[in-house]
Amino acid sequence: MRILNFLRGDVDADSLTYVTAEIAYLLSKLRDNQISDESEFYDFILALDCSLELKESLCEDAKKLGLWQTLRAYQGMFSAEDSFGVIAECANHPEISNFSVPASIVPLVVKLVSSEPGGLMADLACGRGTVLAEALKQDSDLKAVGVDINQKTVNFAEMAVSPYGRRGLIKCESAFDYVENQYARYDKVFCYPPFGLRAERNSQFEKFQKLFPESVLKIGAGTQVDLLFALAAIYSMKDTGRSVVMLPEGSLSSLSSGAVAARNFMVQYGNLDCVIKLPERMLERTSINVSLLVFSKRENRKHIRMVDASSLGVKGRRFNTIAPDDIDRIVSAVYGFADWSGWGIEHTKNISIEEIINNGCVLSATRYFTKDKLPEIENAVRFGDVVQYLNRGASIGSKDLDDLVAHDEGACYYLSPGNIINGIIADDLTGMKDIPKGAPVLEDGDLVMLRTGAPNKVAVFEKCFDKPVVASSNLFICRFDKTKVDPWFLKAFFESNDGERSLSLISVGTAIRSISRKALEELSIPCPPLEKQRAMAAEYRDKMREIRELEKKLVSLRSELSTVYDNGK
Repeated sequence: MRILNFLRGDVDADSLTYVTAEIAYLLSKLRDNQISDESEFYDFILALDCSLELKESLCEDAKKLGLWQTLRAYQGMFSAEDSFGVIAECANHPEISNFSVPASIVPLVVKLVSSEPGGLMADLACGRGTVLAEALKQDSDLKAVGVDINQKTVNFAEMAVSPYGRRGLIKCESAFDYVENQYARYDKVFCYPPFGLRAERNSQFEKFQKLFPESVLKIGAGTQVDLLFALAAIYSMKDTGRSVVMLPEGSLSSLSSGAVAARNFMVQYGNLDCVIKLPERMLERTSINVSLLVFSKRENRKHIRMVDASSLGVKGRRFNTIAPDDIDRIVSAVYGFADWSGWGIEHTKNISIEEIINNGCVLSATRYFTKDKLPEIENAVRFGDVVQYLNRGASIGSKDLDDLVAHDEGACYYLSPGNIINGIIADDLTGMKDIPKGAPVLEDGDLVMLRTGAPNKVAVFEKCFDKPVVASSNLFICRFDKTKVDPWFLKAFFESNDGERSLSLISVGTAIRSISRKALEELSIPCPPLEKQRAMAAEYRDKMREIRELEKKLVSLRSELSTVYDNGK
């Protein structure tokens, strides 16, 4: 665009995006004003119909960057459409895209939230105002308010919605304070909250939670803030309204008590209509996968629609996008307008609320689209019915662990996930000065399984150490009734294709996968007659011994390779 081109020589590169938007905004206002001197120019800014904070920012940058003469030279050269096109382009610039909804998702959000024209719309954590600007552009009868806590971001959003006059209002305020203090309810609500933050004690979050029933109050400190934003969006909508919230996949599957409580409210009382799993890599600066949640206050809801749109992304070098036709496919799948040659039917499921609650209120659509792929297991039993003891290992912080390490003689050994190599527990475990209080000690035949992280690791503990062994908290200790289950048989199962698939389907999380104790207890495992188990276990152990011998031979041969040249001289 011409405005961007002439600014490149006048504006420092670090400030180019924001200042470009400011200058485009001023040029749109200068079109009908002929300013002859600098003093008159600043008087003109102070007379603009915008917030005091935006006026101060405009004056400060104009003075600091010496832009008065440049603006004077170019006033009247650009149409209002040119100017506001620049602001819209800047809102999706890579330098600041992490403050805005990705450009290709914006029209999808607007279509999802706009069931009817007109009404009132709120954007909680509005960022650069991209969604509000698009919604106001598409609907001339709409009035909208955006709320964000970052003043510079608010300034940008104010510029973005300025073509629509007083129909668009932007406020610099915490969304939680705003929701608490507002009596107004909205026909349309959108929220793209900040990811990765946790609620703190004695904060605005605790005050905000008091707006909800007691069942939600137990969310407590440490809960993901993005889930609290979702609750704010639910609270803000009218009985006839609709809300759309964009959340990270991790929040939809986290098994923390606060996350489960928040999702339970969404499912049972929060009027959740639909979950849309978006294609991967939609965000420019992070690999976090996201979903859209659609809420409305329909009564007697018996199921929640799950839409898997993960296959619709248009691949890009740094991030993916959604094509306009695919937006129509998603909207049709959500509201059932058409089947789009089978796409909506194949990628849409109605999941009963009862099933979702039984799954710990996990709201990741992936969970329900992969359930059909569970392996068929003969002689299946519930894992929890055959395990006598199931617990995490010792909970020891990294600093405490450093203090407990015994460089000479110690009271016990420490087994970490890194000590399990190719399904075998290493011989050289770290010594510890003392057995941590309350820490479970491994017994012969215990199955140890990786609880957090990937890939899956499973090993059988054999009592061949001269001291007790304590396992890491990242490992589950499983002790079985050996009249029912051979642990070596179960190890063979978990390392099979069916076993690996079973464990992957109960693992949740995005950046770090984890298995909950409850999910493991509910897992179906094979339990044929004990005689058959022992025969398979014996075959498995024979092959493991053979692998150990081959590994020893491989180490010896590698050592010999390094002497071939010296011996031949």
